[in-house]
Amino acid sequence: MSVAQLLVAATFVPLIGAVAGLTARWWRPSRDDRAAGFVACASLFASVGLSVAAAALWDGPEPVEGTWYEILSLPGVTLELGHLIDSLTLTMFCIVSLVASCVCVFALGYLSDELTEEHRDYHLAHVLEQELVRPGRFHLFFGYLCLFVTAMLLLVIGGNLFHVFVGWELVGACSYLLIGFYYERPYASAAATKAFVVNRIGDAGFLIGLAALLAANGDVRFLSLFEAAGAGELSRTALLVGGFGVLAGCVGKSAQFPLQVWLPDAMAGPTPVSALVHSATMVAGGVYLVGRMTPALPPEVLLTVAYLGCVTLVVGAVPALFQTDIKGILAYSSISQLGYMMLALGVTGWGAGLFHLVTHAFFKSLMFLCAGSVIVACHHEQDVRKLGGLMRKMPVTAGAMLVGVIAISGLAIPGVSVFGEALSFSGFHSKDAILSHALAFTEANAGHAALFWVPLVTAGLTALYMVRLWGLTFAGAPGSATKGAHESPAVMLAPIVVLAGLAAFCAVGGDGGPLYGFLTRTAPEPGAFELFVSPSEAAVDEAHHHAEVMGLIAAGLGAAAGLALFGPWRRAPGQARAEGLKDAAVVRWLRRGWGFDAVYRALAVRPTLMLGEATALTDRAAIDGLVDGAAGLTGVVARIERAVDERVVDGLVRGVGRTARGFGRLFGAVQSGGLRQYVAALAACAVGLAVLAVVLLAG
Repeated sequence: MSVAQLLVAATFVPLIGAVAGLTARWWRPSRDDRAAGFVACASLFASVGLSVAAAALWDGPEPVEGTWYEILSLPGVTLELGHLIDSLTLTMFCIVSLVASCVCVFALGYLSDELTEEHRDYHLAHVLEQELVRPGRFHLFFGYLCLFVTAMLLLVIGGNLFHVFVGWELVGACSYLLIGFYYERPYASAAATKAFVVNRIGDAGFLIGLAALLAANGDVRFLSLFEAAGAGELSRTALLVGGFGVLAGCVGKSAQFPLQVWLPDAMAGPTPVSALVHSATMVAGGVYLVGRMTPALPPEVLLTVAYLGCVTLVVGAVPALFQTDIKGILAYSSISQLGYMMLALGVTGWGAGLFHLVTHAFFKSLMFLCAGSVIVACHHEQDVRKLGGLMRKMPVTAGAMLVGVIAISGLAIPGVSVFGEALSFSGFHSKDAILSHALAFTEANAGHAALFWVPLVTAGLTALYMVRLWGLTFAGAPGSATKGAHESPAVMLAPIVVLAGLAAFCAVGGDGGPLYGFLTRTAPEPGAFELFVSPSEAAVDEAHHHAEVMGLIAAGLGAAAGLALFGPWRRAPGQARAEGLKDAAVVRWLRRGWGFDAVYRALAVRPTLMLGEATALTDRAAIDGLVDGAAGLTGVVARIERAVDERVVDGLVRGVGRTARGFGRLFGAVQSGGLRQYVAALAACAVGLAVLAVVLLAG
């Protein structure tokens, strides 16, 4: 099989798991849904094998392009489904399928309570005090999960913007099903709707951008767009409208400022969903598309990408410091890390941004699965203030979470190197690459210093809130919710251990290692722009050492502060002081994500609802009144018409009939049929005529 055939098979083989899950109650009348989960896992493992085989067979570095089906072919306009295969496509296939497989195996244990016909919803019972007993939905979860993975792979393999948009919308639809899996819970159904609506706002921009590029180029194949943009065949207006339009879609999908509000609420779904959505699939789609479109993006768009990423860094990191929900901390952390990726792409660090996308997929999915392990062990408790001391009860989970914390914090051991890079876990290498490109960019372009200093400071905040998470959950004295907690079963620990290994060692060698080398085999060349200067490789290499040292210092200071406040040796008064801030107004404001939801409710949601109510009132009072009035008038006219019809028209018709009938009766009386009467009548007529003649003659 060719590389293209292998990837097409890898894209659609998860549909076997999707069909098995969605139809399980038809082919498993015994209602034992475990088989649906096993089929789903097997289909995802097959996708992993096919993806890895394709990566091994690909000889590159030239991209492989192909057409599947032509949707529309008009003079000057072509829309089609097709593939584009290069090192980025292959890397994304391996990451998405591998992380999804680990999540699928973990879900076999996490969702085991859904294997019943009388599932009792814990959150409704204990949080909302509502009793709900329903049939388990174990099979549906795995059906939705495999459908979600297929949609993401369809997005990644797309060779043109139209194909990507098809996968893009399918990802959004599947995320709605997964986030709203517990749809009986009001906040879960609201979160699913919120994610769907916010993403549609960005997708409106995507459609505008797609239309602009299609109108300008007649074709939205990536290679065609890159060639036309490089040759100057596309107008500046088309590039700007198309670039900013596509960026709007990416801002929504990858939870960038100001459309980041949906991602924290997305944790309302099952924890395995959070592990997938926040790491390798949905939120990765926007970063992937910006990376894919980079050769066709004008400098204004790239600089906007950089500053949006810079703002998103802070918007995500600061609220994470004050979150009390274990999944909430990780959700805001995801927003911040996505900001790092966008910033790197904006400062022409294409390889660095996508390198961080890969490492983040591993350590963030790892941490979400560890959080799920804790949640199950602690009777679905998610408040870190009620946890603590779990390191002794859950050593494997605690150790794996620590690997993720070290990776995302960018910590390393100075002076010890492997392949020329400091001994550390994956996040250090990818974040170091981002800081190196940011520093080189700011040195080459005066006035953009914030693009380096903001991510540098945020690196310290990242270490602080992640150490806080680990300390409050696993260190210190046992919390009120940890009674009876124990380590998770092997089916949940196995994927955690696998992801811990990947989070630790996938980036060995940094930008000189095998992963970075494979990813950047088809990296686009930095363009020459008037708006800013793209730093050369030599400039990035020169900035590397300084960025590495400063990044390590920032992460070390943040980790030290976290250990001092939340480490295993913390004393109760210190902890009390830290938690004493929970009622401060500014803390509540930050805990709610800077209050963006309140602002959007005031500026957009409430006016929209008011407009809807006004429209409904107008409809009821005016339009319905007109319609009802017209109906009443029609009734009056109908009654008049009926009266005229019955009394005039029908009267005339009946009168003619009566007259005819009267004459008929009259002549019928004459026509008796008796011969004597006829002779007498003739005689009478003759006499009458004779008399008449005499009278006339006499006169």
